[in-house]
Amino acid sequence: MCAIEKHPLEAARKAQVQWLFNLLKKPDEEQRSAVVAACLELKERVGERRTETEILSQCWDEMNHKNEEKRLLVVQLCREMAPLMPRRVQDAVLLPMLLQLVTDSAAAVREAVALNLAPLLPLFEDTAVLPKVEEAMFQLVCDTDGGVVEETLKTLLPAFVAWAKSRRHPSGRCCEL
Repeated sequence: MCAIEKHPLEAARKAQVQWLFNLLKKPDEEQRSAVVAACLELKERVGERRTETEILSQCWDEMNHKNEEKRLLVVQLCREMAPLMPRRVQDAVLLPMLLQLVTDSAAAVREAVALNLAPLLPLFEDTAVLPKVEEAMFQLVCDTDGGVVEETLKTLLPAFVAWAKSRRHPSGRCCEL
């Protein structure tokens, strides 16, 4: 952590962040939580700009990792990082990551997106993102995996309806339910 924080060269810091993400090939929930905690601590030490360029850029790489545990790490990190980042990063970086993972090959990742996106919705003030989130939610509701559908109906759908109504932007397909 100290090396990432203090190293003068950005390329070296990015390599060390990559090393942090790759300490474990398939991190379990507890190990993912430890990596997330380290990233949050690092964010406090290095600030928003370096967090975006060094940590969140590594998340983009991890989204395509063959191991679903690494993609679950990205979902978890997005949830924990979003409230701490400026709106620009929330809208342009973190939300697109989560929306891309809606089509992940692993049901566990899609289910995690439904669970972790729901509490983040109030952060997104721009109603232009509402149709994108609505489309993602409908993809999850129509998923082939029962756990994904159940989690979406239990957490994401009610959160979406409340969010859309709070923005006085009732969505034609959803808020009529």
